[in-house]
Amino acid sequence: MEAIEFVRTTINGHTFNVETIVVTWLIMLAATIFFIYFRSQMKVAPGKLQAVVEMVVRFFDEQTYSMMGPRGREYTPLILFIFIAVLSFNWIGLLPSDIKVNHLLILMPPTRDVNTTLALAICTFILFNFYGFQKKGLGYFKNFIHPIPDMIKTLPPYLLFMVVFLAPLFLVLNIVEIFARVLSLTIRLFGNVMGDHIILASLILFMFLVLQMAVVAGVVSYALPIFVYLLGIISGAVQAFIFAILTLTYISSAVEEEHEH
Repeated sequence: MEAIEFVRTTINGHTFNVETIVVTWLIMLAATIFFIYFRSQMKVAPGKLQAVVEMVVRFFDEQTYSMMGPRGREYTPLILFIFIAVLSFNWIGLLPSDIKVNHLLILMPPTRDVNTTLALAICTFILFNFYGFQKKGLGYFKNFIHPIPDMIKTLPPYLLFMVVFLAPLFLVLNIVEIFARVLSLTIRLFGNVMGDHIILASLILFMFLVLQMAVVAGVVSYALPIFVYLLGIISGAVQAFIFAILTLTYISSAVEEEHEH
């Protein structure tokens, strides 16, 4: 399922992309060290870095509050963590990606591997179902046959027999919808990261070709990769934000009192 070649290893019959695993762990280690250090340096009068971090935390806190009310703030750390994780996975690809250690591309973005984006989507799937079940108990499973519970309340008695025939249909449709969320999250994140790298590679090739034709054209072509890098920064942040907000949306839909589509 990969669009590029990876260094692979096989353990007990299972194949792993070594670069994805190594880079992911390096990012997690670096993030852990950074936040431990950052926490130790926090002050009442915030410096520039602390002010930026507090601004980001406040922004996501406002997002959870506006979407779910006061109870939404309990999900702020989770949504912020997802945003930071996806952002780190995306932005590491903006660094020189051809640096190798023992034949491993140590700065390759993990989200360039569809297995990573699929794993992130599955985590979202587990999270919103977990919180939904935690909030509603067995009643949560009524969501899987929505809108049958509402139909039972509103249909006249002589039409209730329709529920028997419609329940299996709505069950299938709701299950398909849930798994479509996983597929959508996987493809959106993977496709955008790969698209950024393909465009950048194409423009760099274009730069070298045009550079041989005219000096002015060469100057313009040098500016193109810089422009694409800026787009990569923005795109990486936007994709991380969308992933985090979609996760929050799914959690909100799962825990709300009346499940609405």
